[in-house]
Amino acid sequence: MKSFYYFCITVSLALLLVTLSGCATLSKSECLTADWQIIGLEDGANGRPTSYIGNHRSACADYGVKPDLNAYLAGHKNGVRQYCSYQTGYNLGERGSSYNKVCPKAQYSQFAAGYERGRTAFQLKSEARELKNSFDSLLNRLADIEALIDSNEALIIADTTPPERRKLLLDEVKDLNSEAAEIKLELPGLEEALYQAELRYERYISRQK
Repeated sequence: MKSFYYFCITVSLALLLVTLSGCATLSKSECLTADWQIIGLEDGANGRPTSYIGNHRSACADYGVKPDLNAYLAGHKNGVRQYCSYQTGYNLGERGSSYNKVCPKAQYSQFAAGYERGRTAFQLKSEARELKNSFDSLLNRLADIEALIDSNEALIIADTTPPERRKLLLDEVKDLNSEAAEIKLELPGLEEALYQAELRYERYISRQK
């Protein structure tokens, strides 16, 4: 029992070490050769806040390396200038991504404008995708129904099918035909809605180019 207890502790510690190492932002070699201005530039260009340096500080603490705050902040400032553009905002919005509020007032308006337009594109595309999924789902269901009807009708006319079973199959075919009729009534409207949604998306995207 005691050996099992120690085994569990050993496994838990191993998993904890793996988790902690997976969270490290920099490796040992990167810490020892760090150019903190470049690291700050990369973080800023990726929209990370200046507080992200705390993650680097933790990653490098075991190797006796402390970040150069001034160099990091100088690089970060330049990186943020690259990040806070209309195009970056648009790309983030189009992917449906969120963002950190790192942009200075002078650049935030253009970044936010791009983000909002990108979000609109994302929403239009999502609407079209949902309609496409619904349309395809109905088509697949209709195909399944028609296959079931064919299968049941083959059993109905088979000489080996008992009368009781034949009656059940006839009732099932009736229900399936009713469901198929409802789907066929629904498909044209859904197809038109899908066409209009895709058209709205394509027109919107063409205006952004």
